[in-house]
Amino acid sequence: MKAAAMTFVAFVVIGFLPLIAFLAEYLFEIPGNPFLISTVFTGAAFIAVGAVKTNFVSVHWHWSGLDTLAVGAIGVLLSCMV
Repeated sequence: MKAAAMTFVAFVVIGFLPLIAFLAEYLFEIPGNPFLISTVFTGAAFIAVGAVKTNFVSVHWHWSGLDTLAVGAIGVLLSCMV
């Protein structure tokens, strides 16, 4: 049960990161491009997840981060094509 709860919390926290830019623009009327900021936050989240993944695989953190970022980018491209 503890693993399930931690997985849920991780999905909520990482899933909320892309929304921060849009919420900040809505609530505080912060100027800028929220889509670009959201994209940067999402990329950083993918790299962070890949870096944390190195606790379970024997790969350097930056390669794992880039791998996870690439998988996420491919997923985005495929979903846009559908």
